[in-house]
Amino acid sequence: IRFLGLGKKKICEECNNCCPDCNLALNRIKRNNVDKLLFHLTFRIFNSKRYICDECGWEGLRWE
Repeated sequence: IRFLGLGKKKICEECNNCCPDCNLALNRIKRNNVDKLLFHLTFRIFNSKRYICDECGWEGLRWE
């Protein structure tokens, strides 16, 4: 998954973390329990954080 870059932060000219749909800045939101469980099940390889886009409503996990 890391080799393919699935879920990796998207960088554009305006910000370091852009929405995959509309290319505007994402905002951090609190992770839920499923996200924390996924973090431990992947042996802590992906330090993923939950983001939301204020413009289009996209919500999901991104890792650095």
